[in-house]
Amino acid sequence: MEALRIGYGGINQIMTASGADFKTIQTGIAEIHAGDLYHPGDRIRKEGGGRKTLSVTQPAVMGIIERIADPKGNPMHPIRWTSRSMEHIARAVSKRDTISAP
Repeated sequence: MEALRIGYGGINQIMTASGADFKTIQTGIAEIHAGDLYHPGDRIRKEGGGRKTLSVTQPAVMGIIERIADPKGNPMHPIRWTSRSMEHIARAVSKRDTISAP
């Protein structure tokens, strides 16, 4: 909207001030012209966009993390604890060449 308000050179000024990509600003202008404006309660991003979670792309990762973390407490209770840090668990998972259930 601001680039349109400025007029000639507006996209360049907004690019410089915000660090946004030229194509992103152009896409926004196209959405404004098409009437695809945000309404409260609507999604900002298109559904299905973004990276899939690791547990979806590699289902075995949850079992690996549980074995590395060695969780304590009642396995049926939703809250469990471990004495290992997130960094330790992440390093141990990333050291594995492939994520597969042994």
